[in-house]
Amino acid sequence: MDAVTVYLVDEDNIFKGIGTVLSNQATPDMITVAPPVYSIDRGHHARWVNGSWVIELSPAGISDLWASIRKQRDSLLAATDWTQLADVKLTNAQLTAVTAYRTALRNIPQTYPDPTTVVWPTKPI
Repeated sequence: MDAVTVYLVDEDNIFKGIGTVLSNQATPDMITVAPPVYSIDRGHHARWVNGSWVIELSPAGISDLWASIRKQRDSLLAATDWTQLADVKLTNAQLTAVTAYRTALRNIPQTYPDPTTVVWPTKPI
């Protein structure tokens, strides 16, 4: 009896691994392996949708991505903290641009509910 390699998925069609079954045990709902086989890490999972694998962020991956975004945002804000000091000589236009930039950085979580779509504002000075 020949063995057949199949993707193992849960009830939501989320990839759990690769297995082997005897060809007479294979059922029509099993997904036979077709390259490429995706490497899945803590932050991602693969879902079989309409005949192909779709790689998605897992809840842990989304949380990790938001943490990384917050760290980057905080670093960018810190890099412009000096512009907020009283003795800094900036033109009104420069101050307005920096204020808008810092506001855009602070508003990233509200502006981009999906962390994979964040577009960073351009630093004005």
